Amino acid sequence: MESFDILVIVLSVTLAVFLTTAIVATVLFIKLLKKISLATDSAKQAVENVEAMTGTLKNVANGSVIAGIVGSLFEKMKSKSAKK
Repeated sequence: MESFDILVIVLSVTLAVFLTTAIVATVLFIKLLKKISLATDSAKQAVENVEAMTGTLKNVANGSVIAGIVGSLFEKMKSKSAKK
């Protein structure tokens, strides 16, 4: 066996190990990206739910403010009519 034959064997084994490692790393990276995608979808849905709840609370608060204004106007008109 010459030194060139040994060099070819060493290089082919190194290449095989590198390719196997690269394939495994690529598969794991793709799985990680899928999990990250699921997590971002879940976070996006949670943000949408919070936005909807905030909008609902805002509408309820606006309604209670309007009801308070109408109630105070009603009280003012009631007290003015009682003075007459």
